Amino acid sequence: MSNEADPSKYPLFVRVFHWANLVLFVILMMSGFQIFNVHPRLYFGNTGNHLEPAVFEVSGNDDPHQPRTWIAIGDHRIDTFGLIGRPMDNVFFGRMHIVYPGWMTLADPGDMGHARGYHFLVIVPFIINYLIYLLLGVVSGHFRRNVFPITKGRFWADVLHETVRHARLGNWREGVVPYNNILQKLAYGLVVFVAFPLMILTGLTMSPAFLAKWPWLLHLFNGRQTARTIHFIVANALLLFVVIHLSQLLIAGPLALTRAMITGVRWPIRRGRT
Repeated sequence: MSNEADPSKYPLFVRVFHWANLVLFVILMMSGFQIFNVHPRLYFGNTGNHLEPAVFEVSGNDDPHQPRTWIAIGDHRIDTFGLIGRPMDNVFFGRMHIVYPGWMTLADPGDMGHARGYHFLVIVPFIINYLIYLLLGVVSGHFRRNVFPITKGRFWADVLHETVRHARLGNWREGVVPYNNILQKLAYGLVVFVAFPLMILTGLTMSPAFLAKWPWLLHLFNGRQTARTIHFIVANALLLFVVIHLSQLLIAGPLALTRAMITGVRWPIRRGRT
């Protein structure tokens, strides 16, 4: 942690967390998508099955002459034209309308057993990695310096200003300047302090073993199915964050930025348009 105070370097624990989290996060996302494919319906409350109304559903018909796929949110249907909800026959679950294609999952989209195995195998090191990162981030002052300082009295003005700059790709071309604007601080803070805790706690709420020890989780999220719904929403929000993050990486210079996250050196800064 000796390089934390040096503005030209990423601290070691941030780099270790980043690369460990990359591997663990990819496995969790791909196995989670595989699990969702088996039952692409979401509910509120403690129970959910095909006999109960869903708050969100991916489905379709089995008409070979006029095939249709759709997303249903409550009573409202949105046609997906086969892009989401592709039909697939599964030996255990019968006819399925999958959400995530095979390249986004770890094995067959309907293979629940292997998906759950991968998911639960990786969640423990993910939580340990995250807790160590939180501890070192607090002790070293990393969060205090890089996340929480936000200009007082100009919050919405700064958000609007940086949104316009990002839309013009100005900030994306500036190279490696971590936490240098309010959007970066907000995104980083929301992922670390909101999204990750929600993913962990809602995931534990879906586990009977953890519920036996911590039954208060059911009351916290108003049931296992509500926890599953929140888990799905946050997971896809994190996927969107990753897509934006990788897009910025490609535009700003993937080789230089990857090297910076390996060696810790993040300067000189390559300036672009503003």
